Formats: sequence, C-alpha cells, structure tokens
Amino acid sequence: MQDVVERLRHLEGNKGIKGLNYEDLCVHPDVELLEGYKPPKFELYNGTGDPKVHLRVYFDKLAGVGKNEKIQIKLFMRSLMGEALTWYIE
Repeated sequence: MQDVVERLRHLEGNKGIKGLNYEDLCVHPDVELLEGYKPPKFELYNGTGDPKVHLRVYFDKLAGVGKNEKIQIKLFMRSLMGEALTWYIE
C-alpha cells in the first residue's frame, strides 16, 4: 500500500491531495446524499462547447434534488471530464 501512496504523490495531478482517506479525496466530504438516491446520468462536459448550455442541461437533470445547493455542487463534478474536471478539482 505504501508503494501506491508514493506513486500517487509523484503524479502531477495530485497537487491538492494531502492523503488517501475519505476527507482528503472527497471534494465535498461534508455533504451526504439521501440513502437510496440514484443520481441521473449526466452529459459530460470536457471544457469545449458552451458552458451555459452544459449548466442548463445539468440543472434540468437535477429535478429530484430540489434547491439543495450543497447536493447540486457535490454532484457537479460527475458531469465533468478531462480538462474541465481537472480544473474543478484543483
């Protein structure tokens, strides 16, 4: 396990990661989803195209969440990929 930890520390993409526990790896560790909640499948945004269109589609899919901004923010990274996801996490 220590070998895996050392390899992760040397990767360029882990600049903001302190450790490998839940609080270090989770972007929003204090936000809990309701038990049994199944998030919708999001269209993935990679940083190209119109971000306003992506946000409109994203929020339309969150109809079951209501206006709980903490959950909306927690789920947002599930709609990103590539450079957009890297930007969000860093």
